[in-house]
Amino acid sequence: MRSTKKSSIKHKLYMSQIALTVIVLISFFAISTTYFIIKTIKTTETNMRYSSDITVSNLVSYIDLMENYVHSASYSTDIATVLSDKDEQTIFDMQGNYTHISQTLNMILMSCNIPVSFTLYPTRGDIVIYDNLKTAPISKINTQAWFENLRINPNKFCYFTETEDDISYFCIVNTLYNPYNLSEPVGYLKISTEISHLIEILQNCVMENEESILLNEKGDVVFSLSGKEYGEEAIPAFSSISPNEPSSIKLDKKSFFASKSTQRGSRYSVIVLQSKDNIYKTIYFMCTILLGILILISMVSFVLVHRISGPIIKTLDELIIAMKMSNLGEFKTIDPRENGNNELDEAVNTYNNMVNSITRLVQYNNSYAETIKKHELSLLQMQIKPHFLYNTLDAIQHFAKENKPDDVVFLIRNLSKFYRISLHNKNDLVRLESEINHIKYYTAIENLKHNNAFTLKIDIPEAFMDYCIPKITLQPIVENAMYHGILEKENPVGTIILTAKDEGDYLYLYVTDDGVGISEDRMKEIFSETTQSVGIVNTDRRLKLFLGSECGITFESKENEYTCVTIKAKGVKLYDKDSDYR
Repeated sequence: MRSTKKSSIKHKLYMSQIALTVIVLISFFAISTTYFIIKTIKTTETNMRYSSDITVSNLVSYIDLMENYVHSASYSTDIATVLSDKDEQTIFDMQGNYTHISQTLNMILMSCNIPVSFTLYPTRGDIVIYDNLKTAPISKINTQAWFENLRINPNKFCYFTETEDDISYFCIVNTLYNPYNLSEPVGYLKISTEISHLIEILQNCVMENEESILLNEKGDVVFSLSGKEYGEEAIPAFSSISPNEPSSIKLDKKSFFASKSTQRGSRYSVIVLQSKDNIYKTIYFMCTILLGILILISMVSFVLVHRISGPIIKTLDELIIAMKMSNLGEFKTIDPRENGNNELDEAVNTYNNMVNSITRLVQYNNSYAETIKKHELSLLQMQIKPHFLYNTLDAIQHFAKENKPDDVVFLIRNLSKFYRISLHNKNDLVRLESEINHIKYYTAIENLKHNNAFTLKIDIPEAFMDYCIPKITLQPIVENAMYHGILEKENPVGTIILTAKDEGDYLYLYVTDDGVGISEDRMKEIFSETTQSVGIVNTDRRLKLFLGSECGITFESKENEYTCVTIKAKGVKLYDKDSDYR
């Protein structure tokens, strides 16, 4: 979560779109899979129910036909009368009776819609049937289980399966009784059909991979579609299946869906089994296909997301980069893009308007600052011009009247050099060497006017001479040291010392005089709004304006001993040697 909060907006946009796509696809996959599983199981159960119903209906119909045929063959002929006649008959009479029975049975067989055959088991061993009527002596079946059960529990019909010559048959036996003594069986008529015909019925009714099983009224397996023999352990599982209700059973450690159908009055029921493994394989296969389709859809979705979001994210990147550059002071507008996003276009237009406004404001501020610099410099120059120039001109006039041409020449030459530096240099920053020459000319003029009252000592390394400071920085401070320091002493003679040092990125200039000093109250007043020291205040402001707010002037003084003015400036060398006057 923390990494998500710290990620960029484009990553958040991509992640939100991908997360939305993934959530939708996963939800769709989960819902579709659940629905498909439920639907598949329901469909399987419905199909199995339908298969079992159709199967039991068709099988019962087939067996009903067999019952009808054997019943018709038993009672539409005189076969029971012929078998029960114990009077002696001529061979001619016996043959005529048996021929009639054989022809009648053959006619019944010809009218049958299903493939069946008849077998007669007379109880009298001396009876012989001709004309291809299949007969067998009673001795052939008296050891059969079905025959023994029939003797113990006489029923109208007896149902069983048997195998003869490797062919399995489904059989129904009708007991023939003596019409004159209904408790005396005189023979048994069996109708048989190959089980393969019944299996064809199962195959036509069941679905793919289904097993169909025919059970008798006792729950025993008569036969199965697969031909598999189910042992006694399967009988409880089959008995647990509720008719006409979907069920699940286990056989041989395998799970099956099961459906059981029976018809009212029928002796048989049909069970349809479907392996759960087959169903789950189908579900797995379909889910795999669905997953593949969803993966393909997700890939297409990601491509579409990238194509749709690409222009938006690119514009956002440009907007973010432009904002970062603006934070560094580089203001740059962004070209509008055809991204179809009105909100983003509005943000870009708003940013461009802001940049244009800031650019105009910066240009205005720069112009205003330049105007202020020139205005303050003009004020300083105006301050220098009146009293200094007038006093110097008065001194020149005085020396001229006293006929001192050398002094007049000296003053004019130094005054010319002084104003050449202060007035004709177009740059705001000048070399320290130029400023030192400026105060040398100024000191020379003032010494001539005040009988050499000032001694100027300069102790600055030559390496510092190329550093730059604002023009006319030292002159107001030196002038202040002369007039408010040295000349106010009882003996108006003193020394002004100029030193310098550099610390890190800054150059420190120290102007020290041995004048009367400055009281604490006076030092507080110098930088107040009511100060009369316009030259000092202007110099401090110009230092801050040109070199930064951390630069400026500070005072340290002790009354009647000294005053030290510290000038803090940037240690830079940005100057034009061709425009510096020396």
